[in-house]
Amino acid sequence: MNRKLITLAMLVVGSLSITTLQATTVSKEQVIKKATQYVPKESKVITAVEKGNGYKVKFYNEKQKETYEVEIANNGQLLKEFKSEKLSEKGSNQITLSEAQIKNKVLEQYPNAKIISIQLNSDDGVKEYKIKLSLNNMNGELEINPQTGLTLSRDFERIVDQKVIDLQTSQNSEFISKQKVKEITLNKIPGATITEIKLDLELGKYIYEIEAYKDGYEYELKLDAKTGKGISLFKDLDDWYDDMISIKPQIPSKNETSQNTTSTNILSLEQAKNIALQKVPGAKIIKIEKDYDDGLIKYEIELRKGNLEYELEINAKTGKILSMDIDD
Repeated sequence: MNRKLITLAMLVVGSLSITTLQATTVSKEQVIKKATQYVPKESKVITAVEKGNGYKVKFYNEKQKETYEVEIANNGQLLKEFKSEKLSEKGSNQITLSEAQIKNKVLEQYPNAKIISIQLNSDDGVKEYKIKLSLNNMNGELEINPQTGLTLSRDFERIVDQKVIDLQTSQNSEFISKQKVKEITLNKIPGATITEIKLDLELGKYIYEIEAYKDGYEYELKLDAKTGKGISLFKDLDDWYDDMISIKPQIPSKNETSQNTTSTNILSLEQAKNIALQKVPGAKIIKIEKDYDDGLIKYEIELRKGNLEYELEINAKTGKILSMDIDD
């Protein structure tokens, strides 16, 4: 793993003491410059798109064979989210590292972290350790190879103000209901799948932040939590391989991609949903995304049923279920 990246990530995560955003707005170029500090040198900017009150910048590093997503607030200072993923590395069925050893490796990288859970899961037919942790003002999730200890992916996200967390679990009559939020969202994005609704505090105002998915695009909608009035609506193409087609050697050529992603060859979103719901009858779909991994196009689907959460991966061509993880 790149030591520079770990150090930068630790410094950034350790510096998050701001829980509300400042009104100052900086340019897209300034945000990209800030985001570049958190990834290794030689990382190439793939896209930088406006998202909510900031920018999400995607990078690819050819040497590391790794992708990065850095989301920065439009004040140019606050890191909202950091993700990384190894493209040429996967888990292993040889488990040489114990949970205690994995815990030590995580704490070597993030000494101030609090380990919440460590689980050995199956993904694409191989094993991976999934570690959930908190670090200062961020929650994080790591996936680690159980044989080599290599970190395969990271996902750190800013924790909202504690008062907001308390309000999320209460029935506050000041705010419109989540059912009303769903109605407004589907009116603005007909046919979308709502993947997340959360309450947040931005610039001193309580808002609902809604994430939705439709036809290969991720949408982010923000509504005034008290009135339901729309504040912003953004959409972003979800498919990494479309963004990086010119620089990733292991990804098909444009012609191959075009042939492999036609509607006649790839399952629709609705077909993928039906397969998932047949596997877990009575469940509610929380999130569904189309992804490209190691030459395979697949749907990644999160479901919830009772107190259990399910994560399914479905081959987008054949409909075969590649893996299923269950968390309580």
